[in-house]
Amino acid sequence: YAVLVMLGTLACLLPGVYVGCAGALFSFAVIYEPGRNAFGRSLSLVHKSFGTVLGRVMLLVLLMLLAVCAVQAVATVTGIATTGNAVAVAVVDTVVVVPVGMALLVGLLLTYTQVRAKQEQVTTGMLWAAANPE
Repeated sequence: YAVLVMLGTLACLLPGVYVGCAGALFSFAVIYEPGRNAFGRSLSLVHKSFGTVLGRVMLLVLLMLLAVCAVQAVATVTGIATTGNAVAVAVVDTVVVVPVGMALLVGLLLTYTQVRAKQEQVTTGMLWAAANPE
């Protein structure tokens, strides 16, 4: 029974992890490769370097989870969460969420450029020109 439960969990969990990783580069494909099927391109990039993308995405998810735990710990220790002070919770949340969000975007952008560079030459100028058409 335990083996069946484990297999069932894996059958539901692993496809979700794969789709989450495969879609992680979607927004960068939209921005830097206009006119292409962005989701298909993201799947293609991830599929060719799955280990690299999985490692980076999991590291970034871990960073986000640690930040959420830190916010909850600070709110609990200081008593902000129990007093119902929504403004204080929002301030603490923003102080942590903004830097973590920036780190997430930078990490995913670096992953996108590294994976794309394995297939074709990519320069900063090329990415800038694609994101800023005139």
